[in-house]
Amino acid sequence: ETKASLRRYREASFEVMNVIRGFVPSRVIERASIDEVYIDATEIVNEPSAEHADEAAEFADLRRKLTESKTNILGEEFSEHDIHLARGVLLLSKIRTAVCDQTS
Repeated sequence: ETKASLRRYREASFEVMNVIRGFVPSRVIERASIDEVYIDATEIVNEPSAEHADEAAEFADLRRKLTESKTNILGEEFSEHDIHLARGVLLLSKIRTAVCDQTS
């Protein structure tokens, strides 16, 4: 019986991790397996980094839009927690797009 080679999976995992590290520091990434990671984006979504001026501007614009709007369900303003979640969604959306664009 021939054992399957994990070489291709390891290479793909390395590529994906390199893309992720372009968005978040290694200290907030926890590898769970060859194809799964957890990102603690708490600091990033709470305080956008000054070194990412474009993201900071985008997050500020998002904050303005969300605080000016009302939720569809309750008609209440978005909480600070809602804004942080939205920032996380934007960050992870950017990472996913970059992974798809930069890996084979």
